[in-house]
Amino acid sequence: MNSIIDTWTEEIKERCKNQNINTEDCLIMFQRNQTYFNGEEISGFSESKDGRWMCIPVYNEEISAMSDEYVYTPQCFEVKDKMTTYLSNGFMSTLTTIWLLMNP
Repeated sequence: MNSIIDTWTEEIKERCKNQNINTEDCLIMFQRNQTYFNGEEISGFSESKDGRWMCIPVYNEEISAMSDEYVYTPQCFEVKDKMTTYLSNGFMSTLTTIWLLMNP
Protein backbone atom coordinates (compact mmCIF):
# COMPACT_ATOMS: atom_id res chain seq x y z
CA MET A 1 0.00 0.00 0.00
CA ASN A 2 0.93 3.62 -0.46
CA SER A 3 2.30 5.17 2.76
CA ILE A 4 0.43 8.49 2.34
CA ILE A 5 -2.85 6.63 1.78
CA ASP A 6 -2.12 4.54 4.89
CA THR A 7 -1.42 7.75 6.83
CA TRP A 8 -4.69 9.34 5.68
CA THR A 9 -6.63 6.17 6.53
CA GLU A 10 -5.15 6.12 10.04
CA GLU A 11 -5.96 9.85 10.44
CA ILE A 12 -9.55 9.16 9.42
CA LYS A 13 -9.83 6.27 11.91
CA GLU A 14 -8.37 8.42 14.70
CA ARG A 15 -10.76 11.31 13.99
CA CYS A 16 -13.70 8.90 13.97
CA LYS A 17 -12.52 7.40 17.26
CA ASN A 18 -12.30 10.88 18.79
CA GLN A 19 -15.93 11.45 17.76
CA ASN A 20 -17.05 8.03 19.10
CA ILE A 21 -17.68 6.68 15.59
CA ASN A 22 -16.90 2.97 15.37
CA THR A 23 -15.00 2.03 12.19
CA GLU A 24 -14.22 -1.61 13.11
CA ASP A 25 -16.74 -3.24 10.76
CA CYS A 26 -16.43 -0.58 8.05
CA LEU A 27 -14.52 -0.13 4.83
CA ILE A 28 -13.24 3.40 4.31
CA MET A 29 -13.64 5.27 1.06
CA PHE A 30 -12.46 8.86 0.69
CA GLN A 31 -12.11 11.41 -2.04
CA ARG A 32 -9.15 13.78 -1.84
CA ASN A 33 -8.39 14.84 -5.44
CA GLN A 34 -8.51 11.09 -6.29
CA THR A 35 -10.86 8.49 -4.81
CA TYR A 36 -9.51 5.73 -2.56
CA PHE A 37 -11.31 2.61 -1.34
CA ASN A 38 -9.86 0.14 1.12
CA GLY A 39 -6.37 1.60 0.64
CA GLU A 40 -6.39 1.53 -3.18
CA GLU A 41 -7.08 4.23 -5.76
CA ILE A 42 -10.28 3.55 -7.70
CA SER A 43 -11.44 5.00 -10.99
CA GLY A 44 -15.07 5.70 -10.17
CA PHE A 45 -18.12 5.09 -8.04
CA SER A 46 -21.87 5.62 -8.02
CA GLU A 47 -23.77 6.93 -5.03
CA SER A 48 -27.52 6.40 -4.75
CA LYS A 49 -29.66 9.53 -4.88
CA ASP A 50 -30.62 9.15 -1.22
CA GLY A 51 -26.95 8.65 -0.22
CA ARG A 52 -27.59 5.30 1.46
CA TRP A 53 -25.72 3.09 -1.04
CA MET A 54 -22.37 3.25 -2.80
CA CYS A 55 -21.43 1.04 -5.77
CA ILE A 56 -17.73 0.62 -6.52
CA PRO A 57 -15.83 -1.38 -9.16
CA VAL A 58 -13.94 -3.98 -7.11
CA TYR A 59 -11.17 -6.25 -8.43
CA ASN A 60 -12.58 -9.75 -8.91
CA GLU A 61 -9.77 -12.26 -8.29
CA GLU A 62 -11.74 -15.33 -9.33
CA ILE A 63 -12.89 -14.03 -12.72
CA SER A 64 -9.51 -12.40 -13.35
CA ALA A 65 -7.72 -15.72 -12.76
CA MET A 66 -9.99 -17.49 -15.24
CA SER A 67 -9.69 -14.82 -17.95
CA ASP A 68 -6.02 -13.82 -17.46
CA GLU A 69 -7.15 -10.16 -17.36
CA TYR A 70 -7.89 -7.68 -14.61
CA VAL A 71 -11.66 -7.80 -14.18
CA TYR A 72 -13.59 -5.39 -11.99
CA THR A 73 -17.18 -6.01 -11.00
CA PRO A 74 -19.53 -3.56 -9.31
CA GLN A 75 -20.09 -4.16 -5.62
CA CYS A 76 -22.59 -2.16 -3.58
CA PHE A 77 -22.17 -1.17 0.06
CA GLU A 78 -24.51 0.43 2.55
CA VAL A 79 -23.25 3.83 3.71
CA LYS A 80 -22.94 3.90 7.50
CA ASP A 81 -21.72 7.49 7.68
CA LYS A 82 -20.49 10.31 5.47
CA MET A 83 -18.39 13.24 6.63
CA THR A 84 -15.83 15.81 5.52
CA THR A 85 -12.50 16.76 7.04
CA TYR A 86 -9.18 18.24 5.97
CA LEU A 87 -6.30 15.87 5.22
CA SER A 88 -2.76 17.08 4.58
CA ASN A 89 -0.04 15.67 2.35
CA GLY A 90 2.57 17.63 4.30
CA PHE A 91 2.31 20.69 2.09
CA MET A 92 -1.37 21.43 1.66
CA SER A 93 -4.57 20.45 3.45
CA THR A 94 -7.45 19.47 1.20
CA LEU A 95 -11.12 19.14 2.11
CA THR A 96 -11.83 15.42 1.88
CA THR A 97 -15.14 13.57 1.72
CA ILE A 98 -15.19 10.30 3.67
CA TRP A 99 -17.65 7.44 3.46
CA LEU A 100 -17.78 4.66 6.04
CA LEU A 101 -19.20 1.64 4.23
CA MET A 102 -20.66 -1.45 5.84
CA ASN A 103 -18.52 -4.50 5.16
CA PRO A 104 -20.80 -7.12 3.52
